[in-house]
Amino acid sequence: SGFEVSQSSYLVNGTFSRTHTVLQKAAAQKTFNSELEATLTDLSINKSTKVIQGGTATVAASGTSSSGGSYTYSAIVVFNGDGTADVAINSDVYLVNTKTGQVTKM
Repeated sequence: SGFEVSQSSYLVNGTFSRTHTVLQKAAAQKTFNSELEATLTDLSINKSTKVIQGGTATVAASGTSSSGGSYTYSAIVVFNGDGTADVAINSDVYLVNTKTGQVTKM
């Protein structure tokens, strides 16, 4: 939405999913599986400045290997509309300045 000329910002909602399997063809013959899902909810982008004004992104990533290793990460990004975003990765929370890239653990 927001593609109407009269609207000052774009409004984006959507989901991206990806599943991937890799077979290592070396002597060990290991297999690696990974999954990624990202969802944008009410992401508002100013048409003239291209600055994100608000909205939320959630990301979940996980993977396993045939040797028994695994990982799971989840993140929630809340765009505050003031050039910052609150980013929660698993149990850690950060304040990110989207203009300078400065990251502060909260």
